[in-house]
Amino acid sequence: MEQTQTYRQMNIIVFSDPTYPDWYSPETLVQLIPGEACFADAAALCTALQENAELFISFHGPYFPKDAWPAIIEFLEHGGNMAIFGGVPFTRPVRENGTVEVEQQAYTQQLYLGPSFALQLPETALRLNATAVTGSFSSHTQLLTTAQAGQCWSFYPKLTQVSDHPEEMGSAGPFDTLLTPLLHLDHQSPDQGSGHLATLISLLDQQSGRFQGGRWLLSPWKPAAPEAWLSIATHIQKCIRQAAGGATVLQVWPQQACYRLGETPSLIVSSRSRQTHYAEITVFTPQRSVAQTFKAELPGSPYVRECSFQLTSPLQDAGLYTVEVCFEDEQGLEWHEKTGFWYWDATLVEASATQRLEVGRDYFYQQGTPFLLYGTTYMDSKVQRKFLAQPNPARWDTDFAEMKQAGVNTIRTGIWTGWRDMTADPGRINESALRALDAFVMTACKHQIQVIFTFFSFYPPLFEGCNPIGANVSST
Repeated sequence: MEQTQTYRQMNIIVFSDPTYPDWYSPETLVQLIPGEACFADAAALCTALQENAELFISFHGPYFPKDAWPAIIEFLEHGGNMAIFGGVPFTRPVRENGTVEVEQQAYTQQLYLGPSFALQLPETALRLNATAVTGSFSSHTQLLTTAQAGQCWSFYPKLTQVSDHPEEMGSAGPFDTLLTPLLHLDHQSPDQGSGHLATLISLLDQQSGRFQGGRWLLSPWKPAAPEAWLSIATHIQKCIRQAAGGATVLQVWPQQACYRLGETPSLIVSSRSRQTHYAEITVFTPQRSVAQTFKAELPGSPYVRECSFQLTSPLQDAGLYTVEVCFEDEQGLEWHEKTGFWYWDATLVEASATQRLEVGRDYFYQQGTPFLLYGTTYMDSKVQRKFLAQPNPARWDTDFAEMKQAGVNTIRTGIWTGWRDMTADPGRINESALRALDAFVMTACKHQIQVIFTFFSFYPPLFEGCNPIGANVSST
């Protein structure tokens, strides 16, 4: 996508204090930071954050001035952006006299970042692997030894701050925070094992809640030497520029997750960003040929901007269609999203009938052979319980493929709670949820994975009625 690029000077505050652990010289840091920045030590940090700062950067990892914590919280509560490198942030407060306190979670809990754990890396060659969302980093040349990789941590952020249905036990909540991994650490060779060893950089978009408007770039990774960072300096600069743009939500989804042959699919593309985004949408057939392309301009706005597109004619082939969108902002930074929809595949569903399980005395059987269940609970790797309300068949397809490769042959899924999201009136479930369930089951059929559907994991809603058990007890 070719658009006019406009670079805006950002008001960047870099916390850098030579008396603190994990200090890097300004000569090193300027190679990682895009544009000009104001460097502030511990004594000057509070004042710097209060002077119209847009982005707070620190390469001190977990170390931060304890006295500056109120100013940091205030900055983030006003929608401030931050980029923290070198470990799990805000776990090692440093007092004014230089005393470093023990590792703790008292501060990260206030930011809903959750607990953190150190990861043990294998003694094998490793590689850096950027996720597909940025489309700006080639991983095959970025190889590391375990010694060069240094230390990595995992943290468990809380993505929702309230409950959708406080009256219901176990209800899910709105996505106050959207988590997007940007850089992984993997085995050098896929033959050494599938899956990611660590997530080195993540974006947390604060689309609502206490820190609404902010974008946090967190890197719980401390390489053995700064050369590891410098080797991907261009990628780090792009990540920092993205963090400076504030909370950004770019999405695409089909009007329905499953269509019947003869129906014409529709797509919705949306953005919520301070910057204008130019979107290029490509629809691929199950055979990966291009079915149709669209283009859209989504102006920058604090409110959601949407565009809808309808394919020009009904599609002919059954199967899973994928939709890929490349968003490009005014600075030329790209963001990639992927979704999909199913065209009802009667042949696939009919063929799956031979895979059904039969119950024996001691085992389940499939076509007369004992079937040993090896499974997991799964709904969606991003939206979790809201998989029927916010379906993404393309992501399901990827997740099912990874589970199949790992040996999973059975999943447990369902509607844990919050049935009012699926059916406003008792017994009348909405069409979109049913079509999403069709798409989910066909994805399972494609990968030959058994599905156990759970209708209630907690007390079911009463829908303005009464508990029939309680009614019977009271009548006797």
